[in-house]
Amino acid sequence: MIFINNIKNRFFKGKKCRIAFIEAFTTMISCIFSLIPYGFEFNFSVLVLIPVYVILASCYTSSYTSLTIGATIFYGTCVASLYCYLIVLITRDIIWITFITTFLFSYIMATIHVTAGRKWMGGLFFKKMLLDIIIVLYFAPGGKENIHSNNWQNLVGSGFIFSSMIIGHFISPTLASRLFFFKTLKTFHSTRLYFRIIGHQLNEKLDLFTNNQQNQQNQQNQQNQQNNNILRISNNSETENNKLKLPLARSTSLEYSQQQQQQQLKIKQTQIISPTSNDISSSMIIDGESSTIIDFDQTNINLNENNNNNNNNNNNNNNNNNNNNNNNNNNNNNNNNYNNNNNNYNLKNLFKNEKKIKINEEIYLQTSEKEIQKIEIKFTNEINRMITIFNESKSEIWNNDLNSNYNKVLTIFELSFKQLVSIKEAIKSGFTPLASQELISPLIPYIECLVEEVYLQMGLMIDILESKVPDFIKSDTTVNNNNNNNNNNGGGSEFIVKNDNIDIVSSILYQSFDETKDLVDRVKLEFRESVNQYEKSNNETLSGIEVSKVCYFIHGVLSFVLQQRQFGDLLITIKRQQITQFKSSCRYELFKNGLLFILIGIPLNLINKYKSFKNMILNSRKNTNEPSSEPQKEEEQRQQQSKINFFFNSIIIYFFKNNNKWRYPLQVSIASITVTIPFHYFQGQQYKELELYGVWACATVVLVMVPSCGATIYRGFLRFGATIVGAFLGFLISLLCSIIPTPGKEIIILLFIFIFVYMMSFIQQDQRYSYAGAVSSLTFLIIVLGQHKSNSFDYMYPVLRAFHITLGIIWVIIIGLFIFPYFTYKSTRIKIFNITNSITDTSINIIEKGLRMNELIEINNLNLNLNLNNNNNNNNNNNNNNNNNNNNNNNNNNNNNNNNNNNNNNYLNYNNEKKEIIDLILSGKGFGLPNDLIKIIDNDEKLLAKNRELKKKEIIESIRSIRIDIGQIKSSLYDIKSEMVFVSPLKVNKYSSVFEKLNDCLTKLVVLENSFDPIFCDIIILSTLFKVSAPLNQFFQQLNKSKSEFNQLKINSDDSKQCNADFFLQSSLSLQSFQTKINDAYQSIRVYYLKEKIFHNLYPEMIQFGSGFLSIHHFINSYVQLLQDLSSIRKEKSYFKSIFRIKH
Repeated sequence: MIFINNIKNRFFKGKKCRIAFIEAFTTMISCIFSLIPYGFEFNFSVLVLIPVYVILASCYTSSYTSLTIGATIFYGTCVASLYCYLIVLITRDIIWITFITTFLFSYIMATIHVTAGRKWMGGLFFKKMLLDIIIVLYFAPGGKENIHSNNWQNLVGSGFIFSSMIIGHFISPTLASRLFFFKTLKTFHSTRLYFRIIGHQLNEKLDLFTNNQQNQQNQQNQQNQQNNNILRISNNSETENNKLKLPLARSTSLEYSQQQQQQQLKIKQTQIISPTSNDISSSMIIDGESSTIIDFDQTNINLNENNNNNNNNNNNNNNNNNNNNNNNNNNNNNNNNYNNNNNNYNLKNLFKNEKKIKINEEIYLQTSEKEIQKIEIKFTNEINRMITIFNESKSEIWNNDLNSNYNKVLTIFELSFKQLVSIKEAIKSGFTPLASQELISPLIPYIECLVEEVYLQMGLMIDILESKVPDFIKSDTTVNNNNNNNNNNGGGSEFIVKNDNIDIVSSILYQSFDETKDLVDRVKLEFRESVNQYEKSNNETLSGIEVSKVCYFIHGVLSFVLQQRQFGDLLITIKRQQITQFKSSCRYELFKNGLLFILIGIPLNLINKYKSFKNMILNSRKNTNEPSSEPQKEEEQRQQQSKINFFFNSIIIYFFKNNNKWRYPLQVSIASITVTIPFHYFQGQQYKELELYGVWACATVVLVMVPSCGATIYRGFLRFGATIVGAFLGFLISLLCSIIPTPGKEIIILLFIFIFVYMMSFIQQDQRYSYAGAVSSLTFLIIVLGQHKSNSFDYMYPVLRAFHITLGIIWVIIIGLFIFPYFTYKSTRIKIFNITNSITDTSINIIEKGLRMNELIEINNLNLNLNLNNNNNNNNNNNNNNNNNNNNNNNNNNNNNNNNNNNNNNYLNYNNEKKEIIDLILSGKGFGLPNDLIKIIDNDEKLLAKNRELKKKEIIESIRSIRIDIGQIKSSLYDIKSEMVFVSPLKVNKYSSVFEKLNDCLTKLVVLENSFDPIFCDIIILSTLFKVSAPLNQFFQQLNKSKSEFNQLKINSDDSKQCNADFFLQSSLSLQSFQTKINDAYQSIRVYYLKEKIFHNLYPEMIQFGSGFLSIHHFINSYVQLLQDLSSIRKEKSYFKSIFRIKH
């Protein structure tokens, strides 16, 4: 049963199944055109190649892309027919001249084809044009006399190809812009699940630590109890004999089983849910059929009760007061301290047990390493599919607004994945017991609530995106009004979320965003309080790297949580656009915006070109007819001559010197002509059982030849293997059809063609073996249709087919290796150095932007702002106290005002503490801060904010371009493997290792950007930058030095050959030295503030700062590992010197 379900999911569900069905159906329609008896002699090669081109053009996600490629096939045939007509008209019967003209014409058209931006000359335009020229001029039946009829047959055949594409894709149309939206939902599910599993992984890590500590405590308690019992028995041994023997009393501390504990927690869970809950989103999670209950207020109550009970022996009066406050006001306990670590463990265990019960009811999650790796692979594959779909969606120009937002969504998904991976690695590396006890454990309830809130938010966003309600959130004010109404109502009623009530779902979503923001602020304040308690305690000092690890983890979680509002706004905007633009059916949209544009695109383009050329001619005539003096005529002639020279120089640069684009056009022109000339004179000749079919070898050369030598070799081997498979299966089907009568033979052929093309389409959709799947299908078609059109079964037909394909592959490899070869490993090596330089520049920009190293701090304005904030807080404090006195009867208003009072008092003290630190810094106490580092200036805040925003966009775009380039390197590894098979197969592993290190550097770069965004506040800059600026600048200088060395390595000149592993070793040692200096500077600042007992006053801003410096630490480690791998590819021998083992 499992095997059957796997077969169904793989071959009969999903996007791949849909693409395979469209391709097989379209190919079957094109085969009908090939099987129709036309009543006259139709060119056999033209008929057989109709379904071949349909296979090559149909395997795309978007129907518009397939139709565009079908149109390029038709336009390529038109150009080929025009060329054949003119060349026959000019050369008459001189055949050898056509070889020269065809060589030049193919070179020019190939150069134009490889130039970017040629939409109507891309796709299969060049291959179809060149193959039609070869067939018509050199292999058409009837010779010169039937060239015109063969031209018309080619045009008709291309029309059949385009017609088949229209019929097949309009029966079952797909558009990439619509498919991307649904793929977003699927990727969102993976993001949601992955984030929640990371939360479970954190719980498992801390549970293991807590259980070990509790087991040690229990063992110690048991030992103490045994010792007390021994003492008590010895002391009472004399009096025991005189006492009355009574039965032992039952213990009041009953040990419940796990099932009984779960039942007790379920009962407690139902008791804490009230219809007057203030927090709708925190008390309800919509996830399909089940819901998860989260009551954050009850968690606070348990926390306060535990703290008060444990402190009962020390201060009974305070405990009674706190208990009364808890009964009257559940929200007035946001700033209680965690003075007892055992209380935190009890709270965490209680919260986790409740959560485990709820999660087991909702979804079963496995957090083993293998399961997490499977989810990561699935997540990565979904992002890669989104990239593929987006690349096709960009061609749908009528959806440019959607495509711009799709680009933002794709960028957020890529960055989110890197952030989640970094959070997972931080959890996997673990924390010391002391850090877990002092800093992490007090935050566990909050972090768990954050995880559940984000899980809720993602679920609500998925529900909104999946909704099909036409009147979807008409304006932004609807959401705000709903939020205001819910707040005014106090959240007193529970909402039952239905599929058609999007307004309620959106209001809950935005309310959850607001509550998450408040919860994040509470996490920061709680962490600050934990640091304060740690400073006051006499515990052993935590190392700077350990505190940074905690900050790194907390900042990663909080930044990912806060990112969801931006993500939600973007997705809701896309949902509105989707409902607005996708009102009509997909078929109508494809016809209106796609097919009509394809049909009139080329004619309009030609008309515009003709008008511009005509205007240029008229302007030149007008200038020549105007009378002018003799000096003016000489100047005009000089300008005209310079224009002519510029024109020819531009042609030479365009066709011969522009980015080495002349290599592939020259190779394909030489290969096609050199294979055409001999087979043209020996076409159809038979040597015993061997008969020559030159058109098969020529078609192989044209279709296999690609710019890269490695890709040519790789595709050649794939074509050979796929040809063997397709020829063998085609032989079996031809043998079967040869014994079937004619009326049913065609039906059997069409049926088997549909099945075979459908199965091969799944291989064709795999990027690694796409060419093998296509060649196997087209070989199968050629064998089956060729045997059918010949009206006789021939056992040698598939053998001859494989023989000629092998000849074509061998010839392509020879031309690619010896005629101006272009090796992928060389271009990839240069691209790797360019990516490394981009990573270097981006990392420097991130750190400079975050630390504001190019800005001057406004000391006066900072102090003024602090004073203004203090005055505002005092005013708010007075207002809130007045509100408390006037609204004593309203419990909900009292709760809100009490919260505001506590928060304002905290901010008031917080700003005063910041001012004290600034005064301490300005006085230079303990720092030796020179006065010339502090400058009083008056900057334009708007200009600074604008520059920062532009810098941020530049960094994000740079990260995205780096990711795209790394993806291209991954694709080129297959070509490098083909090239290195004759040189050094082990060299491929080095390039694979460099790719992995580049990908790791990209992950660390994303985390670095996340840690330094937003920019650090003035208090952090003033209190830390003067210590770390010197080692950071030295670090930047070393990065720039490495960058210059990489630029020298790209040239691969004689000077670069002298560069050996010493440079990479010295650079690695220097970077590690600067890493140590940066860490020492950060540690010195931290130790001083701990000594002065004011370190906690820098929090919560110090969370981001600690995360940032640990990100620098991780980035340097990854960069050093990258340098070590780059040393293995610092220089490469010539390919032929490597083959023949010639010393360099």
